[in-house]
Amino acid sequence: PTLNSQTGALGDCMRSYRSFQLPGIDMLNDNRELTTAKQAQSAVHQYGREGMLSELYGVTNWTFDWQGHKLQGDWQAALGVTVRVPHLFWVSMRGEAKRDYPAAIGHQSPWYTEYSKLEDHFARVACVMTRGRPKVSIGVIHPVESYWLHWGPMEQTALAREALEARFKEITDWMLYGTLDFDFICESNLPDQFKGTEGGFTVGEMKYDTVIVPGCETMRSSTLSLLEKYIKAGGKVIVMGEAPKYLDAVPSDEPAKILTDTIPWSKTALYTALSDLRDIEIRYDSGSLSDNLIYQRRADKDADYVFISHVNASKNYDTSYYETYKIKIKGEYLPTELDTSTGREEPLYFEYANGDTVVTWKCGACSSLLLKLVEGKGKCRIKAPSPLDFTSYVQLAPEVPYELAEDNVYLIDSARYSVDGGEFSGEKNILKLATEVREKLRFPNIQSVQPWVMPTEKPQNVLTLKSEIRSEIGYDGALLGIELNDGTEIYFNGEKVTETVGYYVDRAITTFRLGRIKRGVNELVVTTPYGHRSVCESMYILGKFGVRLTGVEKTITEMPEKLGFASITTQGFPFYGGNVTYKCGFTGDGKRKYLDIPKYRGFAVTVDVDGKRAGIISLPPHRMDIGTPAPGYHSLDVTLLGNRMNTFGCLHNTCELTGYYNLSSPRGWRTSEYEWCDEYLVRQAGITSAPRIASV
Repeated sequence: PTLNSQTGALGDCMRSYRSFQLPGIDMLNDNRELTTAKQAQSAVHQYGREGMLSELYGVTNWTFDWQGHKLQGDWQAALGVTVRVPHLFWVSMRGEAKRDYPAAIGHQSPWYTEYSKLEDHFARVACVMTRGRPKVSIGVIHPVESYWLHWGPMEQTALAREALEARFKEITDWMLYGTLDFDFICESNLPDQFKGTEGGFTVGEMKYDTVIVPGCETMRSSTLSLLEKYIKAGGKVIVMGEAPKYLDAVPSDEPAKILTDTIPWSKTALYTALSDLRDIEIRYDSGSLSDNLIYQRRADKDADYVFISHVNASKNYDTSYYETYKIKIKGEYLPTELDTSTGREEPLYFEYANGDTVVTWKCGACSSLLLKLVEGKGKCRIKAPSPLDFTSYVQLAPEVPYELAEDNVYLIDSARYSVDGGEFSGEKNILKLATEVREKLRFPNIQSVQPWVMPTEKPQNVLTLKSEIRSEIGYDGALLGIELNDGTEIYFNGEKVTETVGYYVDRAITTFRLGRIKRGVNELVVTTPYGHRSVCESMYILGKFGVRLTGVEKTITEMPEKLGFASITTQGFPFYGGNVTYKCGFTGDGKRKYLDIPKYRGFAVTVDVDGKRAGIISLPPHRMDIGTPAPGYHSLDVTLLGNRMNTFGCLHNTCELTGYYNLSSPRGWRTSEYEWCDEYLVRQAGITSAPRIASV
């Protein structure tokens, strides 16, 4: 994404794309690397490739929800991604494998059966945005070679590097957020790509009306000669800031003599200079330019297609509000919305003004829009959309019955241990004690040695774990979920546990039928052969009981009879990661109804009315049309699609930052000092404010 990372790794990333049939990128940590995507998209355009790959969702978390998945996919689709390569599915959650994020798009995640609806959206977008040819009229000389001039000791070069990086980001952001789509032009590729000046500055399959030189300090003589040829042919080349002072990295005044059309380095000057080339302008209803939308446009035989996407998430993740935009398209078209959630064409509100087509778009904070533009005037639709900002509503009951989709969870992530029959240590977190045991036995570092290169000899040691389970009730029917090594033995309250009954979440976590949980203190003892390849992981007691969590203590309790719309983590389910269905109801009166859920924490919320699926609430403003129910009572099942953060996440890590540091390495589960606490830092989960019904 940066001039520094490119220079340090390979000099110039765009020249690496030449031999790829489908150039691609990898987007980690939910970053917004507009430069990364735009560089690849530019190569795709210029080499006429049929699509662009992206590996998505890496280094996110169990808590990464539908909104995060859609928004990350949308802005990349607007920058050319047509082939999605998601971090997809774990072969196994065994051992450290469960600490490779993101959450698997498979049965280990309780929302996976609904995920096809999101993929349908992206499939429809990609189907349309691979038609025809890209419609881009601006080329920007990539400035990476100017950065090479300052590749030296940071003491002497840091300030110059920072200035160049800032400008690289600014030109990219100003162009994209200003709806001035462009391609980067790679100087090292240009001699082979250039095809002449007829009809534009022709680079491979693309023709640019205007070329921008964005504050480059040096330029290749081959590039300058081609730009000079274009200027002499009547083409437009704009220098932002100053013309290059070096030619082929040698001081020269030639660039300044040839590149004479200069503007200051400012967004205002740039927008003014390129105003004639802006074919799509997006403004807020207030009149100011949009600052969080980007687009891609393609021209096909029968129509043009435009995909518009938000880029950055709303600062207030839960606020239910609408944004209204005026999208001005140069020329007169009959616009239609291609609804990517249903596959249908939908009418749009539009009008004509001064030879332009103006579309009114009312949307949520991370919505996207796919337009079909057919040349020629049609019948205007200037009536404003029906307002969905509620002026009145009926709030549903704050406490309702509920159903859990699976057994509740009592997490066992601490124990005392002994090795080879020695003295028992004090109680420790199981993952930390596993590290301590490995160090005592002088095993290789588990974080640096991969399982497939570890020795395969028979384990020579025996590890014993003892855990106490406190319960306020007597309970029959519990299961124990545990990851096994060959030869593992389990004892509960002195009785050997042997009967297996399936698995919990993943086949690596075998479940055993546990004996009766007695009121008071219960003891679980696990003895296992232990070697280089052995696992030592948390365990899980499963059943229809509640769990009370008070700091470092947790106790099995009766299951709550009711579940309010307050967070389920404070209502007896601190470690539960499955789906929760809230059993609600409302009275119909013959009017159209909308369901509004102001705040929830989970992947998404499915809605069933009278036992039939009405839809899914997954994006702000968290509202859904549920039709016009007949007068009388109607059942309403609202199901929160959960996640496994509070079951498998790093619950003792005080660092809330996401990223490699605490998500994609075992270190996040073995922090120390100020980054560790004995208390359980469970995340909020559930529908956290009562839903409401509005009539419109």
